[in-house]
Amino acid sequence: METNIVTGDGVRLFCRVKGEGEPIVMIHGAMVDADFYDGMQEILSARMKVVSYDRRGYSRSEKASDYSIERQARDAAEIIDSLCGGRAYVLGCSAGSLIAMKLAELYPEMVRHLYIHEAPAVYYDEILKEDEKIWLTDIYETAVSGKISRAVIKFILGLPGAPGPDPRAKSYTTEAADRQMRNSDIYMTYEYTEAFRLEPDYFDFERLKKTCQITGLAGDSSGDTYCVRATRLVMDKLGGKMYYVPGRHNGARDLPGEFASLLLGLTALEL
Repeated sequence: METNIVTGDGVRLFCRVKGEGEPIVMIHGAMVDADFYDGMQEILSARMKVVSYDRRGYSRSEKASDYSIERQARDAAEIIDSLCGGRAYVLGCSAGSLIAMKLAELYPEMVRHLYIHEAPAVYYDEILKEDEKIWLTDIYETAVSGKISRAVIKFILGLPGAPGPDPRAKSYTTEAADRQMRNSDIYMTYEYTEAFRLEPDYFDFERLKKTCQITGLAGDSSGDTYCVRATRLVMDKLGGKMYYVPGRHNGARDLPGEFASLLLGLTALEL
């Protein structure tokens, strides 16, 4: 089922709902959209009610004036309230992890269990290597100077030496690739520049510890990327467990069967 909800500040969000049972809401990362989770949604929906959505400004959802992490956490809360009966499992991948963590911090009663996959917490200086700092800063300075397309290209090309796309991944359709390029303007103009400026105390980890169960996830082929190191550091701060799932940074899309199997195994311990 495809539907829409309208947020408290009047933004229409495209949502896709499939299956019955305990609900799980999946929050996508940079540039992609709800289709990122199509494979996982198909598999998980045999056991659960699975909700994916295009974040504000992305693809089939309306553009907005506020793209802050906190506002998008409220979006997720409104989706859980409207489509999940007020409480759900939550998965956030990449940039979606930051939104998912803020959701759990602000609305703990709505999150049954939080899964964060390779959170790009770029503000942790202690986990960033010098070449990573230079690369991330270059992208930020290019974006704030108004050269958005150039910043997007630097971001997509990635840090030299970092693992590239998973060779097992399906290629994107032309339509999906076109949507990603349109979405890149929102990400680089608003979201990346906000995440880059975040202070280390942006998330209240002591509060998060008291909210819900939180599990960290990383691709077993991702290597020693800053997203993996940042997720490990977050889980150290929270005292939570971390699991490795087959694949790389986009494992939820590239290897949906393996990723879904891990999630089903973890949620089965609670259901």
